[in-house]
Amino acid sequence: MTPTIKADDNFLRRILFALIFCAVVTGGVAAYAAVSADQTGVVNLSMSL
Repeated sequence: MTPTIKADDNFLRRILFALIFCAVVTGGVAAYAAVSADQTGVVNLSMSL
């Protein structure tokens, strides 16, 4: 194991964490829209994303 491989592994972990974080935030926004908006509003939100 060289430091370069470890650095690449950490970089990939950061990307994966960022993608998961974005997915959670997007899911939370979608869930909030589904609860607080009518069906038409949810469809419009889905179209805009």
